[in-house]
Amino acid sequence: MRSYPVTGLLVLILFMSGCVTTKIQSQRDASFSEEIQRVYVYSSVRMDEEELAEAFSQAIESKFGMRGVAVMGRVKDPLALETDDMITEDVIAFAPTVVLVLTQTEASTVRTTQGAGMGFTQSEAAVYDASLYHPETKKRVWRAMISTSRDSFMTSQDAAAEKIAEKIVNKLIEDGLLG
Repeated sequence: MRSYPVTGLLVLILFMSGCVTTKIQSQRDASFSEEIQRVYVYSSVRMDEEELAEAFSQAIESKFGMRGVAVMGRVKDPLALETDDMITEDVIAFAPTVVLVLTQTEASTVRTTQGAGMGFTQSEAAVYDASLYHPETKKRVWRAMISTSRDSFMTSQDAAAEKIAEKIVNKLIEDGLLG
């Protein structure tokens, strides 16, 4: 059996799992004190990021589910013919404690050449606005800005979505909105 030095093994694990960097900053309305039991998630992203939005929906549902929070949601189709009234009907029918709106506000792709014959790397970066609204008062009770970057060759959309969902839930816990 071949042995690998610990640092070599760590590098191999990092290489295999890819790299996603996610930073989040938030602000909370201190007057909002309801226990979050149901969340309606509405994601709005660029047309070429629909796969990420679908993966995010699954990841956020899983993360909230682990905390006993029911989730329902929708990914906005940029070409949809639906109206805001249709979405409002979904929200009313689900009766969530809060509505989480995730909107992509910036996106960029950077391609870097590695040198003669070495190929290139491609990284993608995005900024998202995540806001929690109280459906009864229509008031925003929490807002976060999430900055992400990932090596698009080594990191899947699923891994990026999982990281974003994890950061949001952890920040909601840290901000005292989720138990």
